[in-house]
Amino acid sequence: MIAAILAGIMSVCSALMLSGSALVTRNLYAKARPHHDEQHYLKIGRIASVGVVLLAAILAFTLPNVLSGLKTVWAFYALMGLPWWAGVIWHRTTATAAWVSSIVTCLAYGATLLHNSLNERLPLLHGFRDLKYPEQIAIYLGAGLISLILTSYLTEHPDPARVRRFYRKMRTPTTQKSEFDAED
Repeated sequence: MIAAILAGIMSVCSALMLSGSALVTRNLYAKARPHHDEQHYLKIGRIASVGVVLLAAILAFTLPNVLSGLKTVWAFYALMGLPWWAGVIWHRTTATAAWVSSIVTCLAYGATLLHNSLNERLPLLHGFRDLKYPEQIAIYLGAGLISLILTSYLTEHPDPARVRRFYRKMRTPTTQKSEFDAED
């Protein structure tokens, strides 16, 4: 049983390390320093993979228990998942709205954590009760969703041709060759 658990953990960790280092290398470093050969980016990817593992180890040892780790991961998924799903489901979503939603969700999450932390430490605030976890989720996801919708309506709508092309690509079955393969 232990061998099966370790095998599952190792496969997930290796996949996360690989995808994390690829994101850092291709989406951050390669954009900032473009004109290098593949060997250079391979070295940077290896360094980034060590960094990803170190950050994961630091996170693992700073969390008090598994439940708080799960709550942290779920909050991070909410920060990124809300704008992502909105972009997939709602044609009106704009890039600016996705950024604003992520920032507002992050600030609201921090505010709920700060509320509970201050409630424990400051005697003046003892009249307030701690926010339960479902209430925290409702606050930060609600704030993120409202800001996403409002910002989407207040900012310029993306190019309709690009939006149509994106949604047509989303509906293309993966078993057949896409009509977009020739364009890309």
